[in-house]
Amino acid sequence: MPGADRQVRAGLLTSLVLCAVFCVALGTAYPRLLEQAAPYGAAVPAALTAALLLVTVAQHAPTRPRRPYRGLLLLAAQAVLTYIPLLVLGEPWLSALGFLLGAALAQLPRPLSLYAAAAVAASGPLIIVLLPVDNRLGLRVALDTLLVGLVVHGIVRLSRLTSQAQDERARAAARAVQRERDRVARDLHDLLGGRLSALALKAQGAAAALPPGDATAEARRELAELEEIARTALADVRGVARGRLPLALDDELARARAALAAAGVTAEVTGAPVPPGLSGPLGACLREGVTNVLRHSDARHCSVTVTRTPGAVRLTIVNDGARPGASGAQGSGLPGLAARAEELGGRLDAGPDGAGRFRLTVELPL
Repeated sequence: MPGADRQVRAGLLTSLVLCAVFCVALGTAYPRLLEQAAPYGAAVPAALTAALLLVTVAQHAPTRPRRPYRGLLLLAAQAVLTYIPLLVLGEPWLSALGFLLGAALAQLPRPLSLYAAAAVAASGPLIIVLLPVDNRLGLRVALDTLLVGLVVHGIVRLSRLTSQAQDERARAAARAVQRERDRVARDLHDLLGGRLSALALKAQGAAAALPPGDATAEARRELAELEEIARTALADVRGVARGRLPLALDDELARARAALAAAGVTAEVTGAPVPPGLSGPLGACLREGVTNVLRHSDARHCSVTVTRTPGAVRLTIVNDGARPGASGAQGSGLPGLAARAEELGGRLDAGPDGAGRFRLTVELPL
């Protein structure tokens, strides 16, 4: 889904920026951390720093599905990794307080986040009083904690606002597209609905006006087919005006078999069950493909095959009457179907495949 992809990208970018801020903030204090942890070895501050970085970044990393308590658990783990190591690393580890303050502002609801941030900011000077260091460092620690915390919160907040703005813009664009489709559907119904209805009535009247006899039997059949085509087109226009695609793959397979047989084309039509959401798009592709066979080819044989694999549904139309110079770019029907297939994550290929045959293949993911 596009919205989910934007959230993933925003989460990854936020994590990268937080890594950079973390490296800058703790990097300046790392030499003093090594000195403070000399009795325990250099591996201790390295492991604690890596663990704190992992927890800090994990809070804002993209996850699907979103777990409601994940942020609180990671915030608790970050608090443990912030305060417990002070027993070993002492005052240099107070640089991690800013990241805990920023995480509290980002993860907790108001006003709890403000209370937690104030407590974290005040804890630095209180810890300085308990440590054997110059108490004048308390003010600097408090200011550093506030500065780093606000930077972290600003990065996370900006990322969330940007993602929300992009989602809202996508929703607004979708609403605009739907409004335009509704307008086109109304205009289509108003302009063509009445004329198609009149055409069907005219064909019916003309068939009734013909005198009886074998000489007019063929004319009656042609007029009956014309009336059926007009009524089918009228039903399609009304379906579009009601906001639904009046196409179903099963119906189109039956129509394709009948249309090819009526044109003297030997037809082989085989279908497979498809999900309801793909029946309409595949039906539209089948209708356009069969129409092209009847209009733009000299086919004597045509095969229509619908196959289903574990991950996709494929429609294949092959005819043996491709005319010289035929290509898949003629007219606007196939390019429109190709665009629709791309919107659904699929693809459409059309063109000669040798030996005078023309192949149309549509593949849509399940």
